[in-house]
Amino acid sequence: MTITQELVKDKAAEDSDRPSSEQPPGYDQIDEQIPTIPPLNLSYNAGPLVSTTVTRDQCVAHLKFIAALADLRDSVAGNDGLFGLHDPPQTEFPDHVDEVRARMREKRWAVYTARAVDRYTKWWGTCVPSNRPGARLKDLEDESYDHITQGNHLLSWSKDSLPPLDVLMVWHAHMLNPRAFLEDCIRSGKMSFWASGFPWETINDCIDNRTLEYDAGDRARVSFSGLTRFAWDNLHDQLKKLIECPACENTVSVPWTRGRISLPIQTAFDKFDGYADKNFNVKCLKCGSTIDHELLRVRKFRRDVVDWLREKVPMPGTLYNLRGVPESINKSRTRQHSTFPNRFIEALGNDLLDYTDARQARCMTVSQLRDQLESKLKDWQIMRLANNGKPLREDGVAFRRMMSHYWNNTGPFALDLVGAVIRQGTFVEKMDHIDWLHSPTVMATMDRLIRKYHVFFHIMASNPRRMAVPTLDVDLAWHTHQLAPQRYFEYSVCHTNLQTRIATFIDHDDKVDENRLSDGFEWTSKIYRKLTDGEIYSECTCWYCEAIHRTSRLTQKRTRTSPLTMPSEPTPGTSC
Repeated sequence: MTITQELVKDKAAEDSDRPSSEQPPGYDQIDEQIPTIPPLNLSYNAGPLVSTTVTRDQCVAHLKFIAALADLRDSVAGNDGLFGLHDPPQTEFPDHVDEVRARMREKRWAVYTARAVDRYTKWWGTCVPSNRPGARLKDLEDESYDHITQGNHLLSWSKDSLPPLDVLMVWHAHMLNPRAFLEDCIRSGKMSFWASGFPWETINDCIDNRTLEYDAGDRARVSFSGLTRFAWDNLHDQLKKLIECPACENTVSVPWTRGRISLPIQTAFDKFDGYADKNFNVKCLKCGSTIDHELLRVRKFRRDVVDWLREKVPMPGTLYNLRGVPESINKSRTRQHSTFPNRFIEALGNDLLDYTDARQARCMTVSQLRDQLESKLKDWQIMRLANNGKPLREDGVAFRRMMSHYWNNTGPFALDLVGAVIRQGTFVEKMDHIDWLHSPTVMATMDRLIRKYHVFFHIMASNPRRMAVPTLDVDLAWHTHQLAPQRYFEYSVCHTNLQTRIATFIDHDDKVDENRLSDGFEWTSKIYRKLTDGEIYSECTCWYCEAIHRTSRLTQKRTRTSPLTMPSEPTPGTSC
């Protein structure tokens, strides 16, 4: 039962003792009176990039989009038999049937998400415009590269140009990894796409306020299908995927998922071997090679090496400095650390191409690749060519950052987008349950969490060596800010430079282990209370408590003479 339903039930019980003449309308009429989504003005932003973040209307539009994603997930996960994944009968797993069915729901969603990423990849390549050539070494050596995030014209989005909801979902998750999204846009020359951000106004107009159904119209359907050759509806696409054999380049047709569930629950899908399965495995009928995810990841690396050696396309992870800021590389030695992998790969040259050639079957996994490369880091002749000597600690950081692009990542992007979408699922589920979208105090709640986010960001910017952990409400504002990449970049670089004199593009890491999260959350709570004269960092955000908070804030507002300002916070009109 959602909070909305609970409140309606409580309200009905509350009114049961009234005289009949004062009785409220029946349940069907009460449903009509549940607070609707307020009108939103999404045609403007919050103000100057360096002193403002997001608007409350943008946060509400984000909630609405998240609600649409939650409904999509429920629909897909609960579709018994989808992709051949059937709920088992009670008799098959009598002691674990509920757990198995829950895992089956997760599996349907995982397969759907893998297909969505495939569709997003095609949309990225065929529908998202490039306003400049993809980055080459000569670009990194030009001083103008310092300003690659500036001066990009903005795209004009219309309903007709929007993709399906599942593709929007992947785009959303991609942007919530700010450094990776920036890198991918630089590599592909899609900086106008990066600067334009998530088109809230256009997307919001396509989502019905009441049903939360997404409909971009017939022209959008025709355009998407015509350009990508995919159906508008993910579920109407083929049940098989075409891949290229890394050894002989033969086209191989593989199922998205295939197998039979088995116990124990923890390894229920380990025997599945389709493309969307962890243990994907297929034999090429032409050359006999066994193709799996590991071999495809090595192939991804090899293609990047070829692009670097032949076209001087920088290796992934080398397009910005160790603080995430794009920076030309011809000014000082400190600016050379981030590009160490390029020089290292150059020194290895054709020997590395031979080692990763799938026809020779010498390098079959990313672990083998890492071991080979690390052995070369100890080769003084190689290092003399690459670095004029022993690699420094910063060079090792750059090397590991490059390698991070290949762990569990078969696709062309800087991170595994399937995992990125799945990880966002927890946040989507929590937001859908709390249902601020239909709260009568939603606008006041958004004002509160935006103010709270400003304090949180100050904590992050001032303490680069500590991990600040957001609350759920802060996370909404933080995510919404990241969906305006240029604004988020400028705000981040400005505030970190003000606080530490070191400009940093603060990333969003959603893969932190629980122990670090717990320690970081406790520390963040203490710093927050110190900065806000004792305000509680983590508090209940249900509808009732939000209404109480709003009343309390109105009282405080009458006595407060000035808004809370962080130390060294830029004022409107200030330039960093």
